[in-house]
This record gives sequence, structure tokens and C-alpha cells, in this order.
Amino acid sequence: MRRFATGARRSHPDKLARATPARLHPAIKARLRAGTATLPESVDLGSYWPSILDQNAVGACTAHAIACCVTTAMAAAGKPLGFVPSPLCTYAATRAIERAAAIPGGTLPALSDSGAEIADVIAAVSTYGVRPMNAPSPLGFNSDVDTSNVLADPDGFGLEVASEKLLYGPYSVDMTQPNASDVLAAALASNIPIDIAFECDDAFMQLGAGGIAVAPIAGPDDGGHSVALTGYQPLTAEQAASVGVPAGTRAFWLTNSWGTQWATAGRVLCAPSFVAALWEAWPTAIN
Repeated sequence: MRRFATGARRSHPDKLARATPARLHPAIKARLRAGTATLPESVDLGSYWPSILDQNAVGACTAHAIACCVTTAMAAAGKPLGFVPSPLCTYAATRAIERAAAIPGGTLPALSDSGAEIADVIAAVSTYGVRPMNAPSPLGFNSDVDTSNVLADPDGFGLEVASEKLLYGPYSVDMTQPNASDVLAAALASNIPIDIAFECDDAFMQLGAGGIAVAPIAGPDDGGHSVALTGYQPLTAEQAASVGVPAGTRAFWLTNSWGTQWATAGRVLCAPSFVAALWEAWPTAIN
């Protein structure tokens, strides 16, 4: 069985605490105030993200997920970027931010491919913006980062070119609240994709076409993974029965960065148990 690359780490609680609750975003707040009955039955922002990425064997999932979120949010708002953001640029900048926080002075070590926190990825994009991806990667994958360049430090000129602020917030969803699913749905109905992180088990890695993601079963070699939520829909009776919930239950569309051969052309529906087990969720609101 192929083990896919992951690379998300839980964001520090202090960083989560500093984020604005997503329920206070004006568009999300208005939808929640109107009542969940007014939410659309289904939403799919997937058409705004035509490029399923493939992170190959590096831990840059967080950078690939934010690329999906930013591109989708901009296109859904009628302000398309015209390019796919560079995961390489974002991943290098994020790890440089984390390295500077951990080692405030002295000689800095080389970057390591050790994943990142979503909170720091959002900080990197908020500070430096995004730049176009140079694809395919040197090894031929739909990405510009792979094992040949993942340890490279940020390109100073590239960051200067990229210095347009795109993100507003940050916003986060308190996944411990009973209405978390409604907050997620209200964000998506407002054309706001959601950057998420979770424990990635073998069952998730093995999902095939038509499969549905459920809560992970912890294993000793599991890693954290980051992807984008890009829609939701009610489960059919057959789908619902397969995951033990009533027909019509809301399930969320997840867009991954493992290429188009994984799951349903690179996307998968997520059952309520999977959503309830998320570590964190960050609606990607744009300016």
C-alpha cells in the first residue's frame, strides 16, 4: 500500500485563540442569524479549483491546501487570480517563519521538511501574498515542490513579487461547538473554502472512487494532514447507510493534494464523524 505524504501539525493553542471566531465573519454571521433552514441544500466550490495538485513525497500539504483555498475563494468572489499559487514559495516562507520563532538569533539551520501549522501558513500568505506556481515540479508532478527543492530557503525576490495581502482574518471554527457543521456550511455557502487539519489514517489513504471518509482510527504511523473543504451535500440513502447516519445527512466535500487517482478524482465526501474529529478549521476569507 502506498503511504501518501502528509505534514500538518496542530496549530499552537495560542494561535487558535488569537483568531477571530468564524461565526463573527459578516457573511457567516448573517447566514447563521437567518437560521440553518435557509442554508442551501448543497454547495460545491470545486469548479473554481480545476487543478488537483500532487504533493508527491514531501510534507507540504499545508501549502497545497492554502493554494486551493485562496484560488477557490478568489474565483468564487469573481476576482480570479489567473494562476495557481506556488506551494513551494508558501511552504518555504512558512517554515522560515517557524524557524525564526524557534531560533530568534544566531546561525539558522537549513529548513527541514517537517510540515507546518495552518496558523503559520495563513500568517505567511497574509504577510507575503502568493506567487504563480512553476509547474510541473522538477520530478513531473502537478506542483512546484518535491524532494529536489523542498529544503530550499525562501526566494527573496519571489517574496517581494508576491507581497500582495489577500487574506482577511484569520478566522477559525471552534470544532467543539455543537453547531460547528452549520458554521462550516455557512462559510461554504458564502463562497469561503475552509482549510482543515486532521489525523490521517490508513483508511483515509486507501479511499477509492465513491468512498466516504469517516473518523480516523489512530495508528502509530499516522500523520497530520491539511486539505480544503470545498462544498457539502446531503447523503443518499445508500451513502448514509454505509456510514451509519440517516439519509439526507450533510456531508462535506474535501479536496486533496494527492493527484487525481486518489478517491473520486482527488476529492471525497466526509461523513459527520470525520468532520467532528477535525483538529481545526480555518475559513479562508479574502479581501
